[in-house]
Amino acid sequence: MAIIVYGINHSTAPVEIREKLSFSEPIAKATIKHLVSKKILKEAVLLSTCNRTEVYGVVEDRANLNGQISRQFQLVKNIQENISEELFYQKNEQNAVSHLFRVASSLDSMIVGDAQILGQTKQAYIWATEAETSDSLLNRLFHSAFRTAKRVRSETKIGEGSTSVGLVAVNLAQKLFRDFVGKKVVLVGAGKMGQQVIRQLSNFDSLEIFILNRTPAKAEELANRVNGQALLFDQLHRALMFADIVITSTSAGKHVLTPDMVKNAMFQRKNRPLFFIDIAVPRNIDPRIKEIYNTYLFDIDDLQNIVKKNMGKRKKEIPKAEKILAEEVDRFMQWYRSRNTIYTIRQLQEHFDSLRKEEIRRSKKHFKDEELADIDKFSKSLMKKFLHSPIMRLKTCPETEVVCRRCTIKE
Repeated sequence: MAIIVYGINHSTAPVEIREKLSFSEPIAKATIKHLVSKKILKEAVLLSTCNRTEVYGVVEDRANLNGQISRQFQLVKNIQENISEELFYQKNEQNAVSHLFRVASSLDSMIVGDAQILGQTKQAYIWATEAETSDSLLNRLFHSAFRTAKRVRSETKIGEGSTSVGLVAVNLAQKLFRDFVGKKVVLVGAGKMGQQVIRQLSNFDSLEIFILNRTPAKAEELANRVNGQALLFDQLHRALMFADIVITSTSAGKHVLTPDMVKNAMFQRKNRPLFFIDIAVPRNIDPRIKEIYNTYLFDIDDLQNIVKKNMGKRKKEIPKAEKILAEEVDRFMQWYRSRNTIYTIRQLQEHFDSLRKEEIRRSKKHFKDEELADIDKFSKSLMKKFLHSPIMRLKTCPETEVVCRRCTIKE
């Protein structure tokens, strides 16, 4: 038997292919049940995210797979056009183990240090246990992957530093205000990036959120989603009076906030600090605003530069993470190889026990009946001592299953 992983990811297939092979929970469970019931795989776990679709499996003979998994994917998803087999990859044995550990530890993610992938991997495993397609081998493999990911997160800084514009904006605001109790945030416009930031900020119950948009219905819709309040766009001047954080994300193509507007607002608010985040391109806020006392302005380039810096810090942690991975892969493979030698050890014990019994049978005429029990006990003890060294050698043998089976006494 062999461990395999078969699938596609963001490195091998474009999004238009990956989205066709995205699996919901019921379809994922039905797929792995079919793979196991049809004896294509003995065990199976299907991991499906926006960046990858992979089946981890145990197979009797990996040479017999011959594209069966990809055909099953396309059949279940009712994909009419043929998806090239070249987009799929298959990794076997130690390479498959290493791949799963890298995935769970976020080293194979589009964003290194991604916090979501471990939870997604755990969910895939839960689906498999519920579908009863995961047995002893994949159970051990996935729990080892979870332990590896936990070590990587706790023993390195690979998950530190925000890598999304939304989180970076929130972190900057937190540094300025320390806490958000009683603070008010105003979103001007409802662009995609602005919504991303406001969603992050909506996690803080102490914040009051206000949405301004030239289309009132859009402002109302977004306000309802983030438990905020919609304002008319012409109330922007008034909003500057009470706001602590202003986020601009309109498609106006020009400055909607000018130095004169902000100066007037700062005078009215007695120079209380005002934090601006301009995510629009072209910019919505005149950059000269940052020259006004107690105003803080960050545009999209500022935020993306912080993201790049954080990504650089994470990448420096990769060698530490790789070292942990190597240790854990070696640990798993030692167990896996010892498992594969059980057959050899059993065969060795059975062969010598048959020799022992045959010698006792041939020699029983030389002993009294009451002595035979002691001879049987003595011969068993002696056999165990003789076999102890070769059995221990087999259990720690670094060779593959194929080579280990050559060590058998009798085929």
